[in-house]
Amino acid sequence: IEARYSFPIPARAAVCSFAMIKRDGTRVVGVVQEKQEAKETYNKAVAQGQQASLMEQQTPDVFQVSVGNIPSKEQVKIELVYATELSEDEENDSVRFHLPMHIGVRYGQAPASLNTPVTSSSKSPFLKVAMSVEAVSPIAKIGSPSHAVSTELGPDPSLPNFKELPFPNYARVSLSSDSALDKDFILTIKSAGLDAPRCVAELHPSPVKSRNPSAIRVINFGGSEV
Repeated sequence: IEARYSFPIPARAAVCSFAMIKRDGTRVVGVVQEKQEAKETYNKAVAQGQQASLMEQQTPDVFQVSVGNIPSKEQVKIELVYATELSEDEENDSVRFHLPMHIGVRYGQAPASLNTPVTSSSKSPFLKVAMSVEAVSPIAKIGSPSHAVSTELGPDPSLPNFKELPFPNYARVSLSSDSALDKDFILTIKSAGLDAPRCVAELHPSPVKSRNPSAIRVINFGGSEV
């Protein structure tokens, strides 16, 4: 069985990683290749009877994932990680997270395969959204103007330092839908200090013994750089 799924992502998002997780837990991490080379690699693997996956960019905002040689009654998970900016909602003094759900004119021409209704024999919900939110100060208000969601203040209990984290600065949001969504998911977060200058640092995953940065860049919320 070969499955294909086309979906939009935010226009300014940057894809960071792509992986296929098999039923036995085996994790196959994707590598970046030229478009034609990637297709040939995928087709060759499928022809040899291997379970393989391919992610292609169809338009600037629309991607397609193909998974080949899926055994009958087996579940395969696809993991996609991308980074995107939160937009500012000046009227409500909040920030907005936008998750595209529907391919329409805004996201390019929808593939012909999506012109028919999506059906499934599975009893599981069509879509599940689970989000963890962290703010620099206590969250005053959080919600979705587009969908009915469940919200709960506090950090994720699975975090190793759960009890040490500032409780009001965190929130969890969940959504479960039994039907295909025909509009995008939007989440708004209101918290003090959202426009304050800040600096974020991440530890590189590779084991480097010493790091001596030659330059430091500071970016304020207004977009100017120092």
